[in-house]
Amino acid sequence: MVALIGPPLPDFIQRSETMGQCFDRNGIWTAHEDAVMPWDSLESLEMRLSDCEKESFLRFLRSMLKWLPEERMTARQLLDDPWLL
Repeated sequence: MVALIGPPLPDFIQRSETMGQCFDRNGIWTAHEDAVMPWDSLESLEMRLSDCEKESFLRFLRSMLKWLPEERMTARQLLDDPWLL
């Protein structure tokens, strides 16, 4: 998740009972210092779609990949997304 959408928001870390084990209050990774964090972006991972389709697909993915649950689209909203239609 961190590699794809960035570090968790401070609000998310404060709400979580376990995130403090892995991240500091600024969202910086602190667990397992020797762990390699991949830094692939969503854009770099998608290589099959045309530019227009890729943009729409990435918008669709980003609407689901949110740290804060209240910022994520609902299943109903996702089903009505133009990417799926």
